Amino acid sequence: MRAWSRRRASFGSVRRWWVCVGAGLLATGCNRPLGLGTDIIWSTDFETGDLSAWSAPPGTGGSYLSFTDAGALNPSLTVSSEQAHSGHYSLKVASSASLPEPGTLPPGGGGVYKEGLFPQDAYYSAWYYIPQAYVTTTNWNILRFRGVVDSDSGVDGGLSDLLDVSLVSQPDGSMTLYLVDARHQYLTSPLPDPVPIVPVGSWFQIECFYRNTTDPSGRLTVWLDGAQIYDVERPTGPSAAVYFTPCSLVYNLVPTDAALYIDDVAISFTRVTPGGVFVVPQ
Repeated sequence: MRAWSRRRASFGSVRRWWVCVGAGLLATGCNRPLGLGTDIIWSTDFETGDLSAWSAPPGTGGSYLSFTDAGALNPSLTVSSEQAHSGHYSLKVASSASLPEPGTLPPGGGGVYKEGLFPQDAYYSAWYYIPQAYVTTTNWNILRFRGVVDSDSGVDGGLSDLLDVSLVSQPDGSMTLYLVDARHQYLTSPLPDPVPIVPVGSWFQIECFYRNTTDPSGRLTVWLDGAQIYDVERPTGPSAAVYFTPCSLVYNLVPTDAALYIDDVAISFTRVTPGGVFVVPQ
């Protein structure tokens, strides 16, 4: 993994990031792309038709599936043309989420991840699409930052659970986002007031500011479609490496067939925002 010695000169050639604006925020793709310059550290829009961008520099990365024979059946990760936030493709994560309540069994589903010595202060953004409302009995993890304990021990062996952004159903049938910290001194953050409602049947963006430190100056700020919903300060990483994973990891759901689409993922020095315009950090 590569260290980041200076803010701009450290990453050399960087892709230009294109997103949809206005009427382009539809599953059919975008008509008016907006160029955002070269503040992107890494990004993917899945338009290669595969997951090759996740293992490409900077850092390392790839994909993973989580299931048991007695639990989630046939989980899959596919680059799909069924839905797209921009272009023609997105990542579809699917499984039959029929596991019992959490215990020793892992959740069903899967995800993609980037791991690297990214800047201590950076923004992490991904777009999501849920085709229908679900009733959850436990948290449905869709974005995670995990602690890198040993970068040479593989996807599971070298990681510790840390921070999750999770979907949870509400009594009225709507879905919201919980911020969950695996460490016992923090656990679940209180829901904001008003409760943020996740759109169903349309694309939504989750963007995070992540300050990766082992001291109390660490920070995680979460925006849903540009509205800040969480802002916590605490130690955020056991090492200088960052493990970032958009994912779909579930236990019990109604209906049991879980489907989630992910598109236009970016790591950047400044915010992408829902409209695609960079905002200088304060």
